[in-house]
Amino acid sequence: SETYETEQEKRRLKRSKGKPRLFTSDDFHYDETTQTCRCPAGNEMWRSGINVNSHNQKYTRFCGYLKDCKVCPLQQQCMRKPPIKTGRQVQFKNDESRKKLSYIDKMKAKIDSPMGRRQLFIEGMVND
Repeated sequence: SETYETEQEKRRLKRSKGKPRLFTSDDFHYDETTQTCRCPAGNEMWRSGINVNSHNQKYTRFCGYLKDCKVCPLQQQCMRKPPIKTGRQVQFKNDESRKKLSYIDKMKAKIDSPMGRRQLFIEGMVND
């Protein structure tokens, strides 16, 4: 799966004509104990929702202050379009949602297991 992700990133860069990828939630500094969040530029964000339901999981959502996002030097890497009404929004899975594995994660673990690799190898030989 790691090889797939690096290849996928290469294809994405080719499509985007070399533009750097946008920040993801991993690039933001979320403190679960204090329920606070800072953007990659170091600006505080305000919590705009707790236990927000999305794709059968619960999230805590944060939003950047418009005044900060409008003048941010990292805006090109953070937002697709310049901010007009709201700043950057980001969400983090809540504790109980983080413990649940998605079907994709379960499948990755199954394929990467010794049994899964052996089965893929055998089926690959049969299909050739």
